[in-house]
Amino acid sequence: MPRVLGAVDVPVSSPAYGVGFSNAIAEAMATGLPVVATDVGDARRIVGDAGRIVPPRDPAALADIMALSDRAPLGLAARRRVVDLFALERAIEKFDILHRRGPDAPALQATTEGP
Repeated sequence: MPRVLGAVDVPVSSPAYGVGFSNAIAEAMATGLPVVATDVGDARRIVGDAGRIVPPRDPAALADIMALSDRAPLGLAARRRVVDLFALERAIEKFDILHRRGPDAPALQATTEGP
């Protein structure tokens, strides 16, 4: 995937309906690309401040943001966000908490800061 994404300027994920965790968004961010995504499903939680979120079914908003003049710093932030929040080590940590403390553990409560 890094070679394919290396040919991309700005990855766009623009579904109109909610989706779960988007591996496509996370993979693009992991290669240092800022993402433009519609505000459905987990997109806002994944992208955070390392890309841009637009309303679904709004092609004008999507077109307006595609230029992304601040791509380089957003790309660095995207890579850092994926590594910090969604790396394998982080998933293992959450599964360990789930196993030891159960699904109601405060460390497992959903936030915009990670899984």
